[in-house]
Amino acid sequence: MELVSQLAHERLFDYSPDALSIVDEFLGSWGDEVEIDLIKAKNFILLAAAEYALIPFIQSGKYDRPVSVQRGDALLAVLKCDTTPMLPVHRHREMSAVDLSVFSSDIAKLDAIDSGWWEDLVGPESLWRFVERLERAHSECPWMPLRDLSNSSLLRIQGLLWELRLTVAKHRGFDGPIPAVVSVFARNMGYF
Repeated sequence: MELVSQLAHERLFDYSPDALSIVDEFLGSWGDEVEIDLIKAKNFILLAAAEYALIPFIQSGKYDRPVSVQRGDALLAVLKCDTTPMLPVHRHREMSAVDLSVFSSDIAKLDAIDSGWWEDLVGPESLWRFVERLERAHSECPWMPLRDLSNSSLLRIQGLLWELRLTVAKHRGFDGPIPAVVSVFARNMGYF
């Protein structure tokens, strides 16, 4: 799968066979009952699982790559994510701000920083400006764990996952191929 192989190639995320298996099992359970783009749905689930796999790193404020995405991360993504078009009830709606992250508080922080951010999100450059503003807000917090998070590159890793979600959804201005999105990120972060 293109997403998994590109993230592994850049040593950003490593999906365990059990994680991939649980996603395939979930998608296979729908059979022919619904018409959904299975590759798109799988990508959304895998991106959510990757974001969940960041939790221990977010808690410690330290990032070590590649991040290992395990069965529990994938199961949590399947059970709790509400990301277009993962579930058949969402296959006919556009992506919204709440679909961007599995952590709703990050969306609330972006709203607090700039209430018009979603409407202004018209391509990767605008997304990265918002990620930088989110990092800056964390760095200005008096509580050290939030400042540590801003210095750890984890918010940028989340930004990559968000850019990939927007790319998979073909959100306005996000039309690059997945391998290019990942390799440009890795190159810009100095991850050769």
